[in-house]
Amino acid sequence: MPASSEKTVEFYTHSIEGKPVQEWHRLEEHLKQTAELAKSFADEFGCGEWANLAGRDHIIFSLDYNHLL
Repeated sequence: MPASSEKTVEFYTHSIEGKPVQEWHRLEEHLKQTAELAKSFADEFGCGEWANLAGRDHIIFSLDYNHLL
């Protein structure tokens, strides 16, 4: 946990201009939910763990810093 003098940086995805930050989707939450959803589909054909990894890391392949602001 950061010391009280350190600032924590939050990253967001699927943020909507003009909407309050409370309605934006935190990147960490987005990646976790995407991974879980991908795993649930791929479990049916034995590739759930691979899909989980792909879902968790998918942002790396389409990284555009504008999505993180």
